[in-house]
Amino acid sequence: MVKAIDINCYIGNWPFRKLRWNTVEDLRRIHAENNIEYGYVSSLNSIFYNDPFEGEAELHEALGGTAYKHVMTVNPTLPEWERDIGTGIKEMDIKGIKIFPGYHGYPLQDESVGRLCDALESYGLPLFVVMRMEDERLNYLMKPREFSAEEICGFIGHHEQNAIALVGMLRGELTACKDGISKARNVLFDTSGIRNLFDLEALTETFGLKSSFLMTDKAQIDEKDKEKIFYGNARRLLPV
Repeated sequence: MVKAIDINCYIGNWPFRKLRWNTVEDLRRIHAENNIEYGYVSSLNSIFYNDPFEGEAELHEALGGTAYKHVMTVNPTLPEWERDIGTGIKEMDIKGIKIFPGYHGYPLQDESVGRLCDALESYGLPLFVVMRMEDERLNYLMKPREFSAEEICGFIGHHEQNAIALVGMLRGELTACKDGISKARNVLFDTSGIRNLFDLEALTETFGLKSSFLMTDKAQIDEKDKEKIFYGNARRLLPV
């Protein structure tokens, strides 16, 4: 079996909850056990620091000497994010930018997101857009902003020039955005929001698969589609 690529990795800490496997060493072990070659990694700490950039030096040091790719967290509504991206490119060899509009409290149509997309197009970096981090029923202390299908579809349509990875979308949201995602040549979605193999098989028929990874070996889908899920789409759109 070919090795896979994981486009949605994290290390660090989550508020008010103890994480037991949250280091690079843990990530490498889990990936080795599941035949995953490497992944695109972000810092959980950066989501919740007042300045997300404070977590990026920690992540850069942790990833040193590994095959893992650094994806920097940015809040485009804060000042100096352009400088932070420049530093990340020059000093940390970042391979993408990740945003958390639900946790940082802004719509995808915010003009700051538009400026970020323009900057990433000039840098040739992909944008990872996180729609959710966990089941909404667990959000008792923090209430992240939620997104409508119209907001997501409108965002995709206005930024067709950008390479975009949608993270954590549910099957219903993906189906509602079918036309916009299918039309866009540079958009993929990961499978962290796909809850069962039936959903995966249904989405394969709907999209021809622009997605990332699940226990796909058990799904009743074509082997070529499995290769796309495991590594093909990631290698096509994401920098190595």
